[in-house]
Amino acid sequence: MDVALAVVLILLGMLLLLVEILLLPGFNVAGVLGLLALAGGVVYAYSTEGWTVGTLLLLVAVGLTSLMFWKLYRSGAWDRFINRVELRSQEGFRIRGEEDLQRWVGREGRALTPLRPSGVVEIDGRRWDVITEGEFIARNARVRVIRAEAGRLIVRLAD
Repeated sequence: MDVALAVVLILLGMLLLLVEILLLPGFNVAGVLGLLALAGGVVYAYSTEGWTVGTLLLLVAVGLTSLMFWKLYRSGAWDRFINRVELRSQEGFRIRGEEDLQRWVGREGRALTPLRPSGVVEIDGRRWDVITEGEFIARNARVRVIRAEAGRLIVRLAD
């Protein structure tokens, strides 16, 4: 009868962890109670049945819990727990690609702020966050866009 109570506690703990992941994402009461029930079942088995049964139930509990988490991960249910679904829905959304910036290469503008090495310039009436190749460029200096990479315009002093 003592082994049955330990098994029930372990299964109850797994059920509470499952409820936590599927219904109540976050670290809430169900998750804490689930962990306590799992640990309590294993400790109860060790204290009433000894090392052999306790170790066997510990291995079974760890194995079943690992299997449950692996299945949840493979099924996609784990994504809701870590908000990966929101990230996937935003994939493919492009704010400003490198190819959009290529048309600005060669154009000249004026530094609105000191560029140390980054700052703001105005090119054809538009403000841009830019970066230099490391040099300091004073405010109001004429700059030329030399390349666009990684979503940024790279500038240097105009000749």
